[in-house]
Amino acid sequence: TAAQVLKTDLDYLEYDGEFVYLRNDPTIRVAVPDLARGYITSDGITIGELAQSVSDARLPRYSNPDKNGQGSIGVTYTMGAQGVDLKIEKKSGKVIIDHYYSVFDVGQVINPLQIRGSVLGGVMMSIGAALTEEVVFDKEGRITNPHLFKYHIPTYKEAPVQTIEFVETPDPIGPFGARGIGEHSVIGAAPAILNAIYDAIGVDLFEIPVTPDKVKAALEARKELK
Repeated sequence: TAAQVLKTDLDYLEYDGEFVYLRNDPTIRVAVPDLARGYITSDGITIGELAQSVSDARLPRYSNPDKNGQGSIGVTYTMGAQGVDLKIEKKSGKVIIDHYYSVFDVGQVINPLQIRGSVLGGVMMSIGAALTEEVVFDKEGRITNPHLFKYHIPTYKEAPVQTIEFVETPDPIGPFGARGIGEHSVIGAAPAILNAIYDAIGVDLFEIPVTPDKVKAALEARKELK
């Protein structure tokens, strides 16, 4: 990057710990922090990329893949399980979730209110993805539902009762023994809901969102098989 900024070849550059400069004229130079942040010229052109790291670290239990592509790519893991109680209106195909259950081993609960809010919100996001949220395109590739009148996200009216519990098995390398809980509450919704639908009506669905039309079509297909 310094060679590009100074418009020269690498062989003509020197580095003193603070600046990269021309060997024959040290006054022509560029500061290392400017290079690390992604050098921006006076007319707004960016040269080079933002430095991703300026030091080296080794985390416990982490290893780069070996020659077989195997290795521990995660520093710590969070385990959990989710399930739902739901009902289905067979005439309309609408899926109504009455109760949603989540339990996660988070190592150590540090902020009870915040972690509960994280799971509550994640569950609502995942219910939307599993049941209603879908970008629909026409034959010309244009989005036909570009606004919230047609692209439906769950509101508090659709919010089910939620039971949320936490198990605490401290992780030795986590802060105060904690494990991550960022996106974990989002992951289990689709399989939990689709399995509950199968348990309710005996129809296997493998695609989300599970819209009422898809449920009705699956029920009709099952009738024809009989």
